[in-house]
Amino acid sequence: FMAKMNATIEGGPGRTAVMSQYVLDYLNGRDGFITLETNGPSDAILFSNRETPGCVIMPMFTQGDKADGEA
Repeated sequence: FMAKMNATIEGGPGRTAVMSQYVLDYLNGRDGFITLETNGPSDAILFSNRETPGCVIMPMFTQGDKADGEA
């Protein structure tokens, strides 16, 4: 399952895979902007929304995906 969302991005392009159910569980019942913060594709992702507690989700490593610029 792949999902896309609108985003404002700071920094360079990248890809990160996460378990969709973890993200859906966090998003359930939240309105407005959701902030995702990470330092790289293999680093934890911090999800936050207004004043509610944040949630840290670890990325998954997937086979077959090549990093940008790899042949």
